[in-house]
Amino acid sequence: SGCGGTGGIVPVAGATALPLIGTNYPVTLTNGRPTSPCVLLLAGARADIAIGACTLFPSLAGGISINLATDGIGGAQVPLPLPNLTFLLGAQLWFQWAVVDPAGQLLGIASLTNGLYAVIGAP
Repeated sequence: SGCGGTGGIVPVAGATALPLIGTNYPVTLTNGRPTSPCVLLLAGARADIAIGACTLFPSLAGGISINLATDGIGGAQVPLPLPNLTFLLGAQLWFQWAVVDPAGQLLGIASLTNGLYAVIGAP
């Protein structure tokens, strides 16, 4: 599970499609703080790093981050392109969103979503 922010609301990571090669994998954020900077963390390994009351699930070693901002209702989405390359089949990915929030449980600066795990498949 994630760790909350303003009003105790915990943001949620999800996806609106399956992670299939040759498609976009839309990784979503809901329940974030509206109109706030956010970042999607993505890694091929899980770390489970405890930071105060929160847990960072994706490994930071070799991971990437995509910076965005939430919309007026606290949502965001990244349509992650998955190339049509068969060597990607079975690859494991870990995702997690962080949302800037002055009432966030992550050291008083952000809230975190749940971790999202995906295994790349074939259409």
